[in-house]
Amino acid sequence: MKNFKRLILALVAVFAAVLLVACGAKSDNGTYVFEPSKEEAIKMLPEELQGLAGDGFNVKISIAIQGDKAEYKSETEFAGNKKESKYEYKVDQKAKTMKYEAQGMKVELSYEISNDVLTIKKVKNSVVSDNDFFSNYLKVAKFKKVK
Repeated sequence: MKNFKRLILALVAVFAAVLLVACGAKSDNGTYVFEPSKEEAIKMLPEELQGLAGDGFNVKISIAIQGDKAEYKSETEFAGNKKESKYEYKVDQKAKTMKYEAQGMKVELSYEISNDVLTIKKVKNSVVSDNDFFSNYLKVAKFKKVK
C-alpha cells in the first residue's frame, strides 16, 4: 500500500509538471518572414507605380524577435535596383509592441501573433503619415514563422 501511494504521488507530480509546462507563457521569439509572390507584391503597390514595376519587383521582409529586441530586415528589388535595410527595434512582448528611435525618427508598431503568423496592427511613424505606402504595406503583410 505504501508503494502504491508513492506511485500515485509520482504520477500526480509528473502530470502537474506536464500541465504547468503546457500552460506556461509562450514567448514571441522567432523569425517571421513576409515574402509575397511578384504578382502579390505588385498589387500592393500604389496604382501609379504598378506599371513601372514590371517583373523586376521583389520584396522580402523579416522580423527576428529575441527577448526584448527585434531585427527588422527588408530586401527589395525595384526596376533592377536592390536595396537592403536593417533596423533594431525594442520589443515589449507583453504589450505586443516594437519601437525604433534614431536620427529624429520614431516608429512604433503594434502586432499580434496567431497560429505562428505575425500581423502588424498599427503603425506610428514620426516621418510619414498613416496613409503612407510603408505603413499600409506592413498592415497587409502576413509574416509567417520560419522553423
